[in-house]
Amino acid sequence: MRRSVTLLMAACALLLSACMSPTEPDTPRIRIAEPSRYFLRTFNISNIDYIETAYDMREVSTGGFIIVGSAWMQHNLSLDIFLLRTDAEGNQLWLNTFGGIKDEHGYSVSETADGGFVIGGSTYSFTNGQSDAWIVKTDENGDMQWSSHFGGTEQDEAYEVHERSAGGYIIVGYSDDPITGGRHLFLRRTDPLGTLDWHHQPAGSGEDYGAAVVETDDGGFVAVGKTKSLENGLSQIWLYKVNTAGDTLWNRRVDGSIAMEAVDLVQAADGSFAIVGSSAQSQSREMLFVKADASGDLQSVQTLQLDAIAQCIRPRLDGGYVVCGYTDPFGGDNSDMVLVRLDENGANPQKTIIGGMHMDRAHAVTPTSDGGYILAGTTKSYGSGTPDVILVKTDANGSYEQ
Repeated sequence: MRRSVTLLMAACALLLSACMSPTEPDTPRIRIAEPSRYFLRTFNISNIDYIETAYDMREVSTGGFIIVGSAWMQHNLSLDIFLLRTDAEGNQLWLNTFGGIKDEHGYSVSETADGGFVIGGSTYSFTNGQSDAWIVKTDENGDMQWSSHFGGTEQDEAYEVHERSAGGYIIVGYSDDPITGGRHLFLRRTDPLGTLDWHHQPAGSGEDYGAAVVETDDGGFVAVGKTKSLENGLSQIWLYKVNTAGDTLWNRRVDGSIAMEAVDLVQAADGSFAIVGSSAQSQSREMLFVKADASGDLQSVQTLQLDAIAQCIRPRLDGGYVVCGYTDPFGGDNSDMVLVRLDENGANPQKTIIGGMHMDRAHAVTPTSDGGYILAGTTKSYGSGTPDVILVKTDANGSYEQ
């Protein structure tokens, strides 16, 4: 009997020790029932309690995830771009930072055909003016291979960059005009080493920016962003297409009685476009989903969540979409992450809200190879208590269990 009790106590001790196995020091001690389905990781990039935010994230073809964002660095007392690689369970594999003596921001990351990565963002350290758009190309280990910055004497930022199917890159962002003080959307195509092929800046309202871009089957490009209505002065969603040489093919505007702006888009298999953004009226914001056909003509606009803004949309393997963003965009410290799953028509929204006692914001989402979803952003509820990078994995139903 004593031997049975001893064995039972030993088994309990072993189970307890497994449940209390150490995590990364900056990871909240939350046990996930099935790590392949759920996990939550936080990362204190600079090991100090200051601003850290992930802006984009992708699943890597060889497994795991690549995350880009900005973090405050103690050695230069400014923000650097960080590039973080994790395994499939969200454990850090390597971390690299890029920057100078001033602030840098990393907004976009994607994997390239050679197994490396390309980052789009901005730099205040290496610039022709206030800030320049900055493109950084790395190898598979995150080591810089080359970088390219461009801009005028005012502010210029690259919000998204993708490798083209024919090689080279397509970049979207904005440039400030030093003469008029206006802001303009730009599209820029480069060769594989970042050297300029062409730079296209369409005529807009002077209060414009480009937020995202996709390559179309005909070799052209469609950008989405914001412009200003000439009729009522409100901001409008702007959908703009050029051919492979940068010549304008069409441009479309989605306007209404309230201000609207777009932050991301994807193209469906039938050639149509799914766009996410937000509308604003007084102190109210609404998360929007917009569907346009292959010619950019509006099909539908719907609200996904009140008092929230969208940040990212990605296609699902079943033809539907997954969208992320956050609530309470004006409140600051009480926002929660929002995950919305939609069918191929953008209908039947199924929502998951994830958050703690403080600020939790999702800036990027992607479907994972096991059918689930992973969110990246920033958190004050978990980790150090000051803004840390957060990575949250859900199952196929968008469920997350602590």
